[in-house]
Amino acid sequence: MKISQKLISGILGMATLSVIIGAISAHQQLKIAKYLAQQEAEEVAGLLGYFVSHELEYHEMRSRDEMLAQLQEHVQALHKQHQRDLEIVDRNKIILADVVAEDIGTRLDRDRNNEVGKTIHDGIPRTYIEDSPEYPDGIQLIAVAFKTRNEETIGAVILEYTPLYKTALA
Repeated sequence: MKISQKLISGILGMATLSVIIGAISAHQQLKIAKYLAQQEAEEVAGLLGYFVSHELEYHEMRSRDEMLAQLQEHVQALHKQHQRDLEIVDRNKIILADVVAEDIGTRLDRDRNNEVGKTIHDGIPRTYIEDSPEYPDGIQLIAVAFKTRNEETIGAVILEYTPLYKTALA
């Protein structure tokens, strides 16, 4: 084999190796970005769930309608400030508060594989992608169960984490 052929094959080998390492690195960065976004969203949803369960447990002081109206105000304020989709459902997946006020009182059915129902059942946070006319490209959501002080699951918070994911990627 001539020296020029050895040089060319060496250069091609190095280029191939560089491409493979670059692809692996990019894939790892995507996985890390998604993980970080999911962790942050899970923490925020968990915190929201804590406050919701506190409100639901102590609603004897106020009427249920007053409590739900205040919950809806908080959801709208969070959406306005952070531009993220957010829903709060009870254990039967009936929407208690939502960015889209018309959906309140209806049953959540946009989780194709019943991710929210499974989360309410076993308490394990789940992610899923919602495709709808409002979101033709789909949005990434995480469902986190919330519980009473007695560890009884009473519903779930569903929070969009698409912006967190995009920020982590950047």
